[in-house]
Amino acid sequence: MLMAKQSSLIKDILTLFTGNAIAFLAPVMLYPVLSRMFTPGDYAVFGLYSSIFAFLEIASAGRYDFAIVMPKQGDDGINIIAGGFFISVIYSVFILVLAIFLKDFVALKLNNVDLAKWLIWLPVGLLFISISKLCNAWLIRAKKFKSASINKASQKIAEGSAQMTFGFLVVGNGLVLGDIAGRLFNALFSIHQAIKYGLDKSKVEINSIKFNLRNYVEFPKFGILPAMLNALGGMLPVFIISMYYSVDESGNFNFSRILLSAPFALIATGISQVLMQQVSEKKNENEPILNEVYSLALKLLVISTIGTIIVYLFGPVLFEFVFGAKWRIAGEYTSILILSTSISLVVSPFSILLVVLGKIKWVSYWQVFYFAFVSSLWLLKSVDIFYFLTAIVAIDLVSYLLYGAVIIKAVHDYNKALAKTHV
Repeated sequence: MLMAKQSSLIKDILTLFTGNAIAFLAPVMLYPVLSRMFTPGDYAVFGLYSSIFAFLEIASAGRYDFAIVMPKQGDDGINIIAGGFFISVIYSVFILVLAIFLKDFVALKLNNVDLAKWLIWLPVGLLFISISKLCNAWLIRAKKFKSASINKASQKIAEGSAQMTFGFLVVGNGLVLGDIAGRLFNALFSIHQAIKYGLDKSKVEINSIKFNLRNYVEFPKFGILPAMLNALGGMLPVFIISMYYSVDESGNFNFSRILLSAPFALIATGISQVLMQQVSEKKNENEPILNEVYSLALKLLVISTIGTIIVYLFGPVLFEFVFGAKWRIAGEYTSILILSTSISLVVSPFSILLVVLGKIKWVSYWQVFYFAFVSSLWLLKSVDIFYFLTAIVAIDLVSYLLYGAVIIKAVHDYNKALAKTHV
């Protein structure tokens, strides 16, 4: 029985992995073209835009997308989606007002005046991604992992195609416009998929929305601010490099960061989504989870180690060959930063276990710690950029090893408590 359930977990992860693999490979196959269309300056703007977007996106649905798999009754899940969408609309309008008044100030502070005209697009993308997250969470709840996988792939294919089209047409920053186009397509496609698999708007009731938003209030209460601090911690290097280093150095760093984030999203997102659904079920049925966690962690460690060795040894050569000579320096950055991505890849997917096991506060504490630790990078603003990148890696290694220890303790505590109830 245990082997069968482990097999089911791996099968569901591989289903999402397949779609995420397409989502990863589609734009990567276009990067040799995109890297010749766009300059480091274009990637400097796009890196800042996408970092700000990633920060704001955390609160876009009030974090209620994480709660959709939790209720036993499907109607409750539908009403959480309705409540999350309502929050998203209000949030997008609020960000629009901020963008109108603060875009020039933010662009000036980040030492990139070209950024200002693109910040006004943030609320549009935020509404699109909120819809996608809510609908995708419904598919995960319904165990339609293949459909969730297709959604992710469709977004990245649309995004990459749009970026290449805008690049040929030389319409503004095609990287930003392509990102928005991809999110629009994904939102529409996600709605179609969710309705196809039981998302029925006739089940929406005002009283039920209010009840479920109150019932799962811990998600925004303990999730938004710490997660934003965590995201801000991840973005601080982007901002610091933009403010204190050259546009070319900023562009090369962002190009490296975008490429490294692709395999992370490919593997980590799919695993987190499946773990959320599977562990929620096991917890409701009072079943242990330790063996599955260790087995999955070992597989991730092997994948991460292989990838790290390849990129560390051949990063600059690969970047120059694939993306062009002007991106060799980005390859040198990547050979350093791969260590940060690797440790994050092994640990981050399991952070969802803390949410499912009712340890949301533990997540919050770590996120605050991580933000404070990364903030120390402000003290290194005058050092050579390679020393700066090494400092980023050192901070991530210490932080994520600590995070891994916290997750392991939570899983062991759960298993011990479960064993006592069976005695």
